[in-house]
Amino acid sequence: KDQHPRDEIAMEREWPQLVGRLVAGRVQFMAKRRDVFTALDEIRAHESSKLKQLFDEFDMDASGTLGSAELSELVQTVYPQCTPAQMRYFMVMLDPDASGRLTYKEFVEAIIDCRNVGEDMRASTHAAAPYLLKHLSQHLMAHSGRARQLFDEFDMDRSGVLDEREMVNLVHHLMPGVSKQELRHLTALMHTLDLDGDFRLGFRDLQQALRLVKLVRVRGSNEDSAKPGSGGGRAQEMIDWVLEELVMENKMFLLDRGTGKVYFDCDDDGWRAQEM
Repeated sequence: KDQHPRDEIAMEREWPQLVGRLVAGRVQFMAKRRDVFTALDEIRAHESSKLKQLFDEFDMDASGTLGSAELSELVQTVYPQCTPAQMRYFMVMLDPDASGRLTYKEFVEAIIDCRNVGEDMRASTHAAAPYLLKHLSQHLMAHSGRARQLFDEFDMDRSGVLDEREMVNLVHHLMPGVSKQELRHLTALMHTLDLDGDFRLGFRDLQQALRLVKLVRVRGSNEDSAKPGSGGGRAQEMIDWVLEELVMENKMFLLDRGTGKVYFDCDDDGWRAQEM
């Protein structure tokens, strides 16, 4: 086998599911945001002639295709409430490998596919999710000695976080043979980690998403337990991700006290810390 058995365990185990943030002693749950592809697919279903007419209007050279700038203008026309973050997500999902222009048929097919992918990822129902996470995780582990350096190299605007396009570029580098469909699944999956609607992933966010951390569960506030692991002297040893048990309204949650993020406790049998 080409995979480490403990990697398989880590991917098959339930993983903390982000649900919100602790604010003034209460859990502020993630708002259910309207997906731009859902809005476009509804327009396609009920006003297909209008969508086609607009597509043709933006096709200024009558080539039968639209580029990214024209597609962006089309979306702003039919869905004016689209935010800049939603537009970035739309463009990366629509054309994840930046291959160029789309015909109307390709545009419509992409809308339907991206809506389905997004809904599956938000519902955690798609079988591709753990498979893709595991393989991306393994590729990043292969570069563990310079993982942070790679992250910084693809942070083109030096913001300290990756947006959708920067994330896709990193995935392309780590997995050269990745398909357009796989990129869509990964982008949609990473989007489920977005609390604020701006899709920005820090390095620690990426490590947690790819399960490259050692889960440490503590009861109540414990300052000594909450200190991150030093990682020892081995480049591939995982750092600790300390989550504190939090009972709210008779429900068990897990709190990352460092970020204030709150997670749903998915593992009913308790967590067994996995170490590489």
